[in-house]
Amino acid sequence: MRTLTLGAALTVLGLLAPVAAGAQVASPVPEAVGLGGSYTALARGIAAPAWNPAGLGMPDNPGASFALLPFSVTAGLSPVTPADLAEYDGQLIPAAVRQEWLAAITEAGGETGNAGAEVTFLALGFGPVALSASSTVRGQVNLAPDVAEVLFFGNAGLTGDPQDYSLQGSNFDVAGTTTFAASMGFPLSISLGPLPDQHFAVGATVKYTVGNFLMLGQESRSTISSDPIAVDIRFPIVHSPLPDDSAQDQTFGDIANNGGGFGLDIGAAWQGGPFSAGVVVKNVVNTFEWDLDGLQFREGTATWDADSSSTSFDTASIANAPGELIDRIETLYGFSPTLAAGAAMQVTPFLEVTGELRHSLEESLNVGERSHLGVGAELTILPVLPIRAGVAAISGGYQLSGGLGLRLGPVQLAFSAAARQTDLGDAARMALGLTYGL
Repeated sequence: MRTLTLGAALTVLGLLAPVAAGAQVASPVPEAVGLGGSYTALARGIAAPAWNPAGLGMPDNPGASFALLPFSVTAGLSPVTPADLAEYDGQLIPAAVRQEWLAAITEAGGETGNAGAEVTFLALGFGPVALSASSTVRGQVNLAPDVAEVLFFGNAGLTGDPQDYSLQGSNFDVAGTTTFAASMGFPLSISLGPLPDQHFAVGATVKYTVGNFLMLGQESRSTISSDPIAVDIRFPIVHSPLPDDSAQDQTFGDIANNGGGFGLDIGAAWQGGPFSAGVVVKNVVNTFEWDLDGLQFREGTATWDADSSSTSFDTASIANAPGELIDRIETLYGFSPTLAAGAAMQVTPFLEVTGELRHSLEESLNVGERSHLGVGAELTILPVLPIRAGVAAISGGYQLSGGLGLRLGPVQLAFSAAARQTDLGDAARMALGLTYGL
């Protein structure tokens, strides 16, 4: 194989699409993305379960609020990006370009894809109480440099001489969860300092998370040999049960319930003069666990040479799964305690700024980024058309974001977008939603 068309590249690299996205409770307010993810001090009404339940006890909390199926999506491919591929749509990709791409992939340690989606099915706020039901899907894939070399140049490789290749470093993770949450805020008569018109509140969120599906795989000593030509793929996979056509009494709940557990968040909020602040500890308690006994294992082997071929993808006992895959589930596929502190200031009647520091105490695939330090601003020179922007330093890189709203009284249509660079590579995020009462 001496050339590679864009269609072939997209077919292969498109497999990377299914972290990575957000948190346990999806945010129903696109404004938060536009402000760079700095929203803990501002959360009120339906935003409280995702950000800070204490906002429900503040005097500017709306009497009623709801959202109509807000959602956000995240997708990224790096270091070879979709824009790189689009430049050669329908064309043969020149060898010099493929060499440049391979050098970038080798330096980065692989071609990485990450993606996620959040959708909120229920977001209702009534005074000091808010309810939420949302689902989150997140995942990441890494393609080893040797795999990219074979895709770009065939088994002759970059040098033109047949050689052996390793798939070491190739892996993928995909998971989906649904969380039901109930939050309540309580005002308290506490003043902090001399500022006028002070208000203080505490709050709590109780949540239950269901593990819908899980699939992860990791390459194990796979090789592609050129002399003689032979392929030996070893890619063990662990996954939640798949639908069984032979099971007549199988329900959606049987398929989508693969673990669960309760969680508790606690927070505090304060206002004084033009200032507001909030602190929250998420997952003070969290009992979520995947049903490891219900998971399935596939050996994931395929061998081929001039004389024979064989494959093994049949389901086997989870007891036969490699220990590193089980350890990865227990270590990464939970919900870590997370600390967040935010502050905001109404600088002028038409300019509000906000900032936030957030950190997850443990590494977890269920956190958009482990650390976050950011600022955001909302400009409302035209009250009907709020403009938002934000910047944040996040784990492994940064995030730049912006957004627009169309506000007609208590109804707002908001759109936000963000460009991110993290340990998982470059990614873009988009959020859209229609809310009432905020």
